[in-house]
Amino acid sequence: MTTKHAISVELPADLYKRIQEVAERSERSVETVLLESLAVLFGASQPSPETLEIYSDEQLWGVVYQRPK
Repeated sequence: MTTKHAISVELPADLYKRIQEVAERSERSVETVLLESLAVLFGASQPSPETLEIYSDEQLWGVVYQRPK
């Protein structure tokens, strides 16, 4: 079982709005978009082709520029 940690982060209004727009367009929660974006940024997992289809442009660029482990 994976341990989870709750955190509180204050985001600038413009950043939150962009995340919220991505979430609405992809019919996902803001939390899901943030978790997926962090996973891409820190290389937590390799996204499946099905997952890539719903990623925002920003998330896809994150995958492209992700450094190999």
